[in-house]
Amino acid sequence: MDSEKEIIFKKIQEKCTKRKGCLIWEGPFYDNRCYLWCKNIKKSVNVCSFLWNYYNEPIKKTENLVHTCDNLKCLRVKHLIIKPKATPVVKKQVWNRMLKNSKIDKSKEYNGDNCLIWQGNKSIEGYGHVSIKKNTHFVHRVAFWIHHDEYENIKDIPSKKDDNNLAICHLCSNRLCFQPSHLKIATDSENNFNDKLAAGTLLRGEKNHSCTITAELAKKIKWSKVDEDEENYMTKTERAMFFDVPYYVVTSIDSGDSWAHIPDRNGKTLSTEERRKTKRRQYRNAKKRKWTEKMFLKASYKLHANSKIDKNGQKYDDSYCRLWTGSINPRGYGVVACNGITLMSHILACYVKNRTTNSNGLHVLHKCGRRSCINEKHIEFGTMEENMADKKIHGTSSHKFTMDEANNIRSLYKTGNYTQKDLAIKYNAGESTIGRIIRNKIYVD
Repeated sequence: MDSEKEIIFKKIQEKCTKRKGCLIWEGPFYDNRCYLWCKNIKKSVNVCSFLWNYYNEPIKKTENLVHTCDNLKCLRVKHLIIKPKATPVVKKQVWNRMLKNSKIDKSKEYNGDNCLIWQGNKSIEGYGHVSIKKNTHFVHRVAFWIHHDEYENIKDIPSKKDDNNLAICHLCSNRLCFQPSHLKIATDSENNFNDKLAAGTLLRGEKNHSCTITAELAKKIKWSKVDEDEENYMTKTERAMFFDVPYYVVTSIDSGDSWAHIPDRNGKTLSTEERRKTKRRQYRNAKKRKWTEKMFLKASYKLHANSKIDKNGQKYDDSYCRLWTGSINPRGYGVVACNGITLMSHILACYVKNRTTNSNGLHVLHKCGRRSCINEKHIEFGTMEENMADKKIHGTSSHKFTMDEANNIRSLYKTGNYTQKDLAIKYNAGESTIGRIIRNKIYVD
């Protein structure tokens, strides 16, 4: 540990210059702090804090380091002092301040309590704003925080749960209300659902413009779903024929994508969150499932039904390209849903060709150089190096830098005069890309 400190101390001394009584830092400086990146110990060091701890007792969590001179790049320890952090916000004081900018609306109430309407600043969306310690917060979030002792800070209010975004929901549907009994934590979908329900703008069932069947028929279709061991069991296709509706109508009702508010035979209705969990579980199971010959034949039929042979293009291996005519992603690859999973069309074609869904970490190569091609003769499994070599041959590589530029980035970073952020701005690239170049993850000879 002592050797680490000495290494850092020597590196700091190398990047300091004396100027007008101050010891000026010549290294990386951002967010009003001096930083040093030590490659030997692989960590970033706050230079001022390190020097203070080197000569004095360590800084406590309740203390801040403050410059007595005007230069924030000064590292002279005599120009640094310790000050206690600001005292924590007292909830009662904030609540009293908020009450001064509010009024009780006796015309609106929820669960026996009238709405407490904010009279101060408002956001464009119509929510109240309040300032606490120079930070602006939504009034309803502050009210929720004040009346829930389990949250020490406003930031402690959870913002996510099971991949769902959480928000403070207004049960009274009044955005300016901050009555604590009118607020609760809910997911974004629940929040939007409650708002539409209260406003009367939730068009579901027969009111929906895309509705093609009646509520009574939807109920019959939903109740006709039974277990396979029962006598009156019918497949989805048979049920669609029996009720004289398209197959997708039966599928969407069974999955809860449509007519979800109608209870099933047991009187249960699935919430949006429960349906999402079910879909995620089904997707995970579909990815783990071992494909049968019937599933490969289904995939092959889907590929041929959504593609066409390009006889105007060049041949490869004595055959024309078969181009995907379905959905295309921004990178130019086809996208298809099959057997419960969504994947790129050329990957699915390679699965069908090799009769396996296990690629063993290999990439799918386009030997013809056309991204939308799904001709089985033009695609094969290969390593990343082989894929990159093919892209260079066909001129489809998305590389932004040349090898000379990548080597120049590494040499500039080694000088210590440039941070990753500086190089990202200089070369108009992402910091993560610059970092991967520096660590020799990409653009390696």
